[in-house]
Amino acid sequence: MQEMAEVYDRKPFSAVAIKHWFDALSEFHWEKVRHRLMLWRDSSTKLPAIADILKPLRDSLSDDLERRAIEDKRAFSRAPTPVTPAGVAAMAEIRRLLADKRRPGRWWAYELRDAQRAGKPLYYHQEQLARKACGFNWETDCTFDPMREHERVPGEDWEEVSA
Repeated sequence: MQEMAEVYDRKPFSAVAIKHWFDALSEFHWEKVRHRLMLWRDSSTKLPAIADILKPLRDSLSDDLERRAIEDKRAFSRAPTPVTPAGVAAMAEIRRLLADKRRPGRWWAYELRDAQRAGKPLYYHQEQLARKACGFNWETDCTFDPMREHERVPGEDWEEVSA
């Protein structure tokens, strides 16, 4: 800014004036501010006021935001990908599972139970969550015993009674 004052044969800026310029222009990248000052130097015969530099910077920021929004919109509004046979099969399976009225809300736990009955090992968290969803006390039952599920009475506690 001191150089700009010298170019226009003005007295140097005071510390307070430089602080005001800095406060007004600090939100913009310094290269954009420098570019705007150079454009002003090349096109004007007087020293700029803060508003003379600030308004074009804000306008360019607004243009940048609009341009970026248009680019983002293009990126997110791509045409959907064509349907594949695997996608059709997956959607059919999802529809089948959603149509299963026998086990509302807990079907996944019973699916895991059935998989364990068939001999498939479960991950620790799968077993714990399935036991919880099916109503087993997972702290006292050492294994997920699907055969005991039919014995459960609502409100009954599964803790073993010590003799």
